[in-house]
Amino acid sequence: MNRKFPMITAIVISVAFVFSLASTALAADITFTVIPIGKAPVVAYSLSWSGISGNVAIGRKEDSGSWQKITDSTTESYVDFSISATKTYAYRLTQGGTLVKEGTAPQENIGTPTISAIKVEAGSTSKTEASVIVTFTTDTLSHIQLFYGETKDYGSQTVATTDLNQSHTVLLEKLKPNTTYHLSASAISKDPQYAATSGDTTFTTPPSPTDMSIMQIILDALTKAFSGFNKWFNGE
Repeated sequence: MNRKFPMITAIVISVAFVFSLASTALAADITFTVIPIGKAPVVAYSLSWSGISGNVAIGRKEDSGSWQKITDSTTESYVDFSISATKTYAYRLTQGGTLVKEGTAPQENIGTPTISAIKVEAGSTSKTEASVIVTFTTDTLSHIQLFYGETKDYGSQTVATTDLNQSHTVLLEKLKPNTTYHLSASAISKDPQYAATSGDTTFTTPPSPTDMSIMQIILDALTKAFSGFNKWFNGE
């Protein structure tokens, strides 16, 4: 009978040790909440965790940089205001020099997108239809959609993109040649509560190949005639 007691004790200790490890791992999860302050790029991250008593050191890494300690906390939470929407941030919690948990903040969610650098370039043109290429950028990863038409009421729109990007290119087709259009861009973050719409932009589609003035037709004809004369004169 006495020989069995050490074996039973060893089993109980082993089970308790495994349970202790599992509890620590689950308690160290980091929850990120985005706090937009006005428009991006001014935003803040609210970090929270549970089940860790005592002082916790909070470290932060920007993009692919090195880890830097930013503060200590005993309240199981911290709000980081000194961040930019154009960077990716990772955070780690340590206690007594031992890593407890680390995680990367969800960059695509941080604040209302800012739309900039809208450009419209001519695409292909036929006798009856024209196309243009619209490019612009957003400072956060966003879905985008374009609204366009011959008036500020627009009337036509593209299908919203399913991918999240910061550089955007859209081809608008089946437009009227030599016609002025109004355009507005919409950007929506992964979290749809953060959305932005640009102001009204106008552009004019290129003329169709036959839509030229009489003067341009005469100049083109003279250019071709003189080109042929020069070739004949030079014996080409």
